[in-house]
Amino acid sequence: MKTVFTCGGNNPYCPTASAMIELRQSEDKNGRFELTYGCEKTMGLTYAGACKALGQAVLHHLSCESIVNNQGE
Repeated sequence: MKTVFTCGGNNPYCPTASAMIELRQSEDKNGRFELTYGCEKTMGLTYAGACKALGQAVLHHLSCESIVNNQGE
């Protein structure tokens, strides 16, 4: 697995992750993704699944940091 994206600084919930949000991709022919967000790890994601999960993780993190406003829904 290679790390392809990190965001959010240190991850106190998962010391083995390099950041609060970390996206990794397998280097085999399937190219599946693994997303770590805090202490939650989602494995076996397709490209489309990784896009959705990464977007949700980034926006949730930004909302928790009061950078974006999610109250308009």
